[in-house]
Amino acid sequence: MVTPGSRSRLVVGLWVGVAAVLGWGVIDFFSVPEPAAPAAVSVAAAPAKGPIPAATPVAAAKPLALAAAAAPLPDCPHQQLEISTPAGVERGCVTVTRTQQTGSTRRYLLEAEGVSRWSLSLDTAGGRVIAARLVASGRGGFGCKAEQCQGFAISRPDRNGVRTISLAGVLLEGRIDVAAPVGPDGRSVVPAVRLSASLKTRPDSQSLALACRVPSVTIVESDAALTQFCPMGGAGFELGDDGRYRYEFRNLEGETLAVVLAADGTVSQLSFGALACSGAACSGTASRSLDPPGGEAHERDFEFSGVRLQDPEHPQNAAQLTGRLLLPAQN
Repeated sequence: MVTPGSRSRLVVGLWVGVAAVLGWGVIDFFSVPEPAAPAAVSVAAAPAKGPIPAATPVAAAKPLALAAAAAPLPDCPHQQLEISTPAGVERGCVTVTRTQQTGSTRRYLLEAEGVSRWSLSLDTAGGRVIAARLVASGRGGFGCKAEQCQGFAISRPDRNGVRTISLAGVLLEGRIDVAAPVGPDGRSVVPAVRLSASLKTRPDSQSLALACRVPSVTIVESDAALTQFCPMGGAGFELGDDGRYRYEFRNLEGETLAVVLAADGTVSQLSFGALACSGAACSGTASRSLDPPGGEAHERDFEFSGVRLQDPEHPQNAAQLTGRLLLPAQN
């Protein structure tokens, strides 16, 4: 039997139970999980006192290839010129050498090639440079003439007939094609450049301008230098009253090949520059007159069949001659 007092206690107990249930739910709803403990960090023991180790060196960055001071001069496909100016050294690429011949003057031409604007012409006579002209588009020209052309050297042909033209810091003044600038003092300021190069020529036999159209002689020297002696005519004259005659032939280089005939028509002497032979040593040389009977045109034919010439002061210098020369009629 439920009494009023027990009913009151029952109600209070129910409310306490409900409150307890609700309270736990609220606490669970709003509760936030505690953060995880941080992971332990391992700290190395401090090293014993001593010198601080050096830092590992870092490789320096390579300089830019475009740096002007370090950039190498470009290679040229054929030949090259090195032009020294106050601004530095410039390389000019040029073509293979072309040759022109006008009378006794031979001109070597080298045209600008690729991006280069430099071209060069050399006038030679007697184996030496008598004029030079270096020209670049938009930059005027530089040159030398006669005795001003110092520092050039032209070699004898090698075994392939190729000559080497060497230029060792040749001084070229100019501008030879425009008015020279004037300095503050009113005097003409003439700029100059120095030119260095080692140039190759084509063999004479490969040049239409130098192709020999008359009988010629091949001269092979002891150092294997090969020369085709192409005469520009010839001349003969009597040496004295003993009946000897001297015949001379000159080529475009200004060189002379001379033959001396004794009174009986045999060869007594033969010379080419410092190289010579005499008497029996000239065996291999023959000469015959081409004049008709009673003629006095003195037209002659000379044949050389491996005749050997030697420098009497330097016997190691020698040459062998093979070929034929024709002395035209003397008027």
